[in-house]
Amino acid sequence: MRKLPTLETRRLVLRPFLLSDAATVQRLVGDRAVVTFGFGKLSLQRIYAQHFARNPASGRVMAKVGMQLEGTLRRHIYRWDQPEDVEAWGLLRSDAPGSP
Repeated sequence: MRKLPTLETRRLVLRPFLLSDAATVQRLVGDRAVVTFGFGKLSLQRIYAQHFARNPASGRVMAKVGMQLEGTLRRHIYRWDQPEDVEAWGLLRSDAPGSP
């Protein structure tokens, strides 16, 4: 029997570099809808996202919703036979703007 995740282990992962349309990412993340949905409706404790380090615009979107840069995963992903650095961002429920 498969064990269901607890509230402490459930996480929402944003992967904007997998979406082809940058405007979609901006609408999705820019208005904080994902953060509100994740912490409100899903009762998540943590939301995190990653993007390619060579794409700083994605990092600016994550910073706008209150995420903090947690580190760089060096040569973490191979894309088109080339190693890519990935930046990891995160936001805890307790750190979210407007959280109690």
